[in-house]
Amino acid sequence: MFRHSEGFTNCFCGAGVFFPGPLGMLATLLFWGFVIGMTFWLLQLVFTNRSSDNKTTAADNSLNILNERYARGEIGKDAFDRMKEDLR
Repeated sequence: MFRHSEGFTNCFCGAGVFFPGPLGMLATLLFWGFVIGMTFWLLQLVFTNRSSDNKTTAADNSLNILNERYARGEIGKDAFDRMKEDLR
């Protein structure tokens, strides 16, 4: 059904799936390695920044709210110190 009459002439049956020629298989492996590597890198970049930003923002936000409540006189010094230690 498929004949290799002239070496690497058929890109669907030769050594390289996408890049025909003697270095086609190497070029194909490098291409897919790059695509897969970039995918993992982008996923890691998106999810690690999002999770670390949320943690920092939540802790800072809680401490800011606590400071505002103390400044308005809603809570006393003892309650402020106790809550501040709980947040750390």
